[in-house]
Amino acid sequence: MSQAAVASPSSLLISRTYPASVERVFKAWTDANQLGQWFAPSDDYTTKASVDLQAGHEYRIAITHKGGNVHTIIGTYRLIDPPRKLVYTWRWEGGPADTLVTVDFNPHGDSTEVTITHEQFTNIEDRDKHNEGWNGCLNRLQRTLTTAI
Repeated sequence: MSQAAVASPSSLLISRTYPASVERVFKAWTDANQLGQWFAPSDDYTTKASVDLQAGHEYRIAITHKGGNVHTIIGTYRLIDPPRKLVYTWRWEGGPADTLVTVDFNPHGDSTEVTITHEQFTNIEDRDKHNEGWNGCLNRLQRTLTTAI
């Protein structure tokens, strides 16, 4: 199930529930190999991630379109609270400013609700493009969690 709500013109709130344990879902977000399986808006992309999962350390996610264009996200982890919460900065490589992503992982029996708050957008167009991208990623996460170990 998907829910998306606009918290404000500068922020985005998305919530999904997955049929997997909170530990399993958290690992899908924090393990570079697992991120590479799902972190792209569609199957037209391949992803290579590097993760240094420590507060103050960086991550890098390169998303390559089948046509050859590469889009790279870089950021710094601000808070890591396994398996409940991640907070990190987000910037497109070469982009002007960081935004902030908070991911909350809430267990519900054998399922996990993931709530993403992505904030500090400078305009509505960027916020809306990220909404579309996040929803594509989260659709792919669903498939990864139900097919991968």
